[in-house]
Amino acid sequence: MNNQGYLAISNLDKSNYSVENLVMYNTKLGSWGNLDGTVGMTYEDYNFLNKNVVGTKFSVMEMRENGMHMAGSREYQTPIQKDYQLLSYLGRVNINLFEKCLITASIRADGSSKFAKNNRWGYFPSASIAWRLEQEEFMKSLKWLSQLKLRLSYGITGNQSIENYTRERRAQFYADKLGNALNTLTITNLANNSLKWEKTASWNVGVDFGFWNSRLTGTIDVYNKKTTDLLISRDLPGSAGFSTTYYNQGSLTNKGVEFSLNACIIDHKDWKWNVSGNIGVNKGKIGDLGMLPGQFGALGERVGYFGNSLG
Repeated sequence: MNNQGYLAISNLDKSNYSVENLVMYNTKLGSWGNLDGTVGMTYEDYNFLNKNVVGTKFSVMEMRENGMHMAGSREYQTPIQKDYQLLSYLGRVNINLFEKCLITASIRADGSSKFAKNNRWGYFPSASIAWRLEQEEFMKSLKWLSQLKLRLSYGITGNQSIENYTRERRAQFYADKLGNALNTLTITNLANNSLKWEKTASWNVGVDFGFWNSRLTGTIDVYNKKTTDLLISRDLPGSAGFSTTYYNQGSLTNKGVEFSLNACIIDHKDWKWNVSGNIGVNKGKIGDLGMLPGQFGALGERVGYFGNSLG
């Protein structure tokens, strides 16, 4: 098809800025140890606007990208806009007792514009404790032991990784070729204001060790993570008028063991040789798909689930 020239111009306006306000405090706890804490607020604002114009039927083509005004026909396409904001409050306390016991507790509250007002905020606490056994009197006689620390932690994290405006009903407006708005619109998605944060609760037990002035060091970790209220795009029947929509449904569990080892083979002034390695074993399990099973096959001999893959 001869368009007598074709010119497309895209005007992208994209910005992302963040503001962080933190207050830090530390103090001595007498002869026991020390304490430090942090409280703060962070704010992130992301803006994206893309405008596109297509011109055809040029009488003069020599002006190339500067000749949109010479187009006999101009089409102003629907702009693409993607904005979101994230407001967070956080607090953390670290306590060091006798250089032996390390305690950390934290909490954060995140408010995301991707969710409706009644589900906008997610609260994510965490805590950990560590015991430095090599600092105990009954262990100091072991000269070959450089480090032996036991760790235990638990925490909850959140996920908001969905497209902007997913929970809202979106509409596509139309305009004529001159950019004048037409009294026509199309609903492009099914709204779901019940969407909320996807959460992962995890605990971890670990050991850090070091021998012979830390010439040989390593860690062992055992962990268990469970993710609930998965943010999943789910297929809809044709009668719904839309192909997919997002739901919070299902759960996943990941558990495993990780082991790492580092050895300093040669430690001279001009030459050092370190060897390190690690290995991990992980087992993932789908705990709940958030829907009832269905029977498949001519005799219903197979049981399965409708839907999309997780992840």
